[in-house]
Amino acid sequence: MKRARDRKDEGTTRKGGIASLAVLLAFAMTPGPARAASEVAGAGMDGGGCVTTRDDQRITHGFDLHCDPDDPPNTLDIDWAGHRFHLAAVERTRCIDDPAIDLEPPVAGFDTVSGEGTGRLNGEDGATAEWVFTDAGTAGVEDHAAIIIRNASGEVVLDVSGTLTYGNHEAHE
Repeated sequence: MKRARDRKDEGTTRKGGIASLAVLLAFAMTPGPARAASEVAGAGMDGGGCVTTRDDQRITHGFDLHCDPDDPPNTLDIDWAGHRFHLAAVERTRCIDDPAIDLEPPVAGFDTVSGEGTGRLNGEDGATAEWVFTDAGTAGVEDHAAIIIRNASGEVVLDVSGTLTYGNHEAHE
């Protein structure tokens, strides 16, 4: 098993297209059968950490996101290279059990939270975020983060996806 500090070359970031996240978002946001955990009041995921890109750029994040977007609190903060995104409102969220993740022991009945929301980028309203976070087990060594941030003009300013170099995501009911 790879250790977190040995995986820094797996994260990616680009100013252009969104291919790194498009497949994850398509899977995670596609309507599908309801999960029992998603229907439990308060079910969600929290945590944070860092994804380090191939060029050693550190993207840090912290969040508390629920399966029901109307179940507060829903928070997300992303920091990178002098920039900061702060989530103001969740537009859509979904919790799923990804069959490719073998979470032992299964804690919440799901292991992936994805969503979309609006917020502030560097203090200015109108930015948007899309995310997919996974909980792949104890200590976060296989947890994953995929994030796209767009400014108020719709330009992609951050597109990153990778295994955490440090941190932990925890699904909970």
